[in-house]
Amino acid sequence: MDEAARESFKLQLSPELVTERRFARSHADHLPAPLRLSAVFEFRPLLKIFSDSRVKKGCHLRYPAWVGMADAEIRAALDRHWAASNAGDDAGEGDIYLDDVELEYPQSGERFRGRRNVLESRGHNPAGRRFEVRRTLGSGALWVVEYVIFYDGRPVPTVSIMEFRDGKVARETQYFADPFAAPVWRARWRETER
Repeated sequence: MDEAARESFKLQLSPELVTERRFARSHADHLPAPLRLSAVFEFRPLLKIFSDSRVKKGCHLRYPAWVGMADAEIRAALDRHWAASNAGDDAGEGDIYLDDVELEYPQSGERFRGRRNVLESRGHNPAGRRFEVRRTLGSGALWVVEYVIFYDGRPVPTVSIMEFRDGKVARETQYFADPFAAPVWRARWRETER
């Protein structure tokens, strides 16, 4: 790592950093390889500058802009994918997939290989579909999207696990769950009821 990158990284440290141990464990793995070791070892003295009274749970390191560039691009691609899916735009929906993508539905035992087969299998679904994304989590090559697919108005909670290669989805696994009634015996512990 060159001196300019090191100085840029030092300037991005947030005074609300979590503890050194948590930084090393939870943040270093997300850094590009040249920064990984230096973040854990070279910057330890810098981390000690901040007093414990300023440390807040859940606060994080503000990385230089170039560190999270790939994640921001993938997140934008995911947003475009779900918007296209919701609009019925098959071409836009397919932009996120590699030509040799694999899609798996473990519950039905189905596997589809290749972008064309994935899109054809979805495009010929006789039900009207609408998507409501609840949350998107991920970093690097692994992203998880929790959403609801409405098939002709019937909600089906769904989780999609997407594995990326070269900025595109190489493998996707989707799990579908039908809603079920909340049992009475859990009522005293639950916070909300639908």
